[in-house]
Amino acid sequence: MAITIIAFAIIATVLAFFEEYLGKYKNVLYWGLGVLLIALAGFKGVDSVRDAANYEYFFINYDDPILAKGVEFSFLWLSKLLYPIFHDVHAIFLLYAAIAIPAKLYAIKRISPIWFLPFVIYISNYYILHDLTQIRASVASGLFLVSVYFLGENKKYIAFFLLIGAAFFHYSAISLLPLLFLSNKDLGIKQKIIWASLIPIGYLLYFLHINIITTVPIPYISDKIETYQELAEKGIGGYGQINVFNLVFLVNILIFYYNLYFYNTIKVYCPIASLVLKIQAISIFFFPALATIPAIAFRLYELFGIINLIAFQNVYYTIKQNIIAKSVVVSIGWTVLCINLFYNHILEP
Repeated sequence: MAITIIAFAIIATVLAFFEEYLGKYKNVLYWGLGVLLIALAGFKGVDSVRDAANYEYFFINYDDPILAKGVEFSFLWLSKLLYPIFHDVHAIFLLYAAIAIPAKLYAIKRISPIWFLPFVIYISNYYILHDLTQIRASVASGLFLVSVYFLGENKKYIAFFLLIGAAFFHYSAISLLPLLFLSNKDLGIKQKIIWASLIPIGYLLYFLHINIITTVPIPYISDKIETYQELAEKGIGGYGQINVFNLVFLVNILIFYYNLYFYNTIKVYCPIASLVLKIQAISIFFFPALATIPAIAFRLYELFGIINLIAFQNVYYTIKQNIIAKSVVVSIGWTVLCINLFYNHILEP
C-alpha cells in the first residue's frame, strides 16, 4: 500500500510541474487519477490499513444494537442495504470513496486555478488519513470542502445543506455549522491580529489545562466526549497522549502565519483567501485548546484541517519563480507524506 501511495504521489508531482502544458488532457488526467484513487480506496485489503477490519465488523453486524451507540446511523443503514446484496465490505468502501474523493476533487477545481499542487497535498495526508482509513470522516470532510466554496460565494443555504449532509455521515461535522457565520470579507489589520491571536490563545488554554467543552448538552455527542475524557484520564488506547509540538502541526502553524503575512498577494489568486485563513486558524486552535481530550482535539483539527489542501498550495502564489514555488509546495507535501508513512504508521493495520 505504501508503495502504491508513493507512486500516486510521484505521478501527481510530475503533473503539478507540467500542469501548464497539459492542455485539453489536464481534465482527463485529473479525474483519471481520481478514479484510480477511488478504486484503491474502494478495493483495499481489509488488513492493509487501520480501521478497515473494524468497518468490516460494523458492516456485517449492522443490526447489533450496541453498535448503534458508537457508529453513525447512516453507516449502519447503508450496511443494511448493501450487505444482503454483496456480502462484502468493499461495497461500502467503494460507496464512501465514490462520494468523498470526487467531492474533494470538485472543491479543488472550483476553489483553485491550479489543481495538481493541492492534489499532491491531498495524497500526502488526507487521502491516507481519511479516504483509506477514517472513511466516515472522509465523506464529511469532502462535503465540508465543497461547502467552503459555496460559503465563499455567499451561498450559505447550499453550504448549510452540504454541512447537514456531512453530519449525516459523521456526527462530528455538526461542529462545522457555526462556520456559516463566517464571511469572506477582506481582512484588515485588526482582523489579522484577531485571527493571529487565536493560536496563542489555544496554547494558553493548553498550558492552563482549561477544558472548554467539558459539558456539551447534545445527545450522543456529550456521551462521546465523556467516554473520550475517561479514556484520556486512564491513558487507554493512546487517548492520554498528545504532542502539540509535533512537526506536522508546527509546519501548519508556520504556513498559517506565512500566508497571513502574504494575504494581500494570495487574495489576488485565491478569492476565498480570507475564509481559508479563518478556517485554518480555527483548526489549529482546536488542537492545543482541546488537548485534555486528545481524541476530540485530533478529530476537530483534522476535520477543519481539510482546508489545508488550499492553504498549503496558497504558498505557491507568494513566490515569483514558478519552479521554486512549485518545489516548495511539493516539498511540503512530500514531507508530510514521509511522516505519515514512516513515522505515524497510518497504513499499518
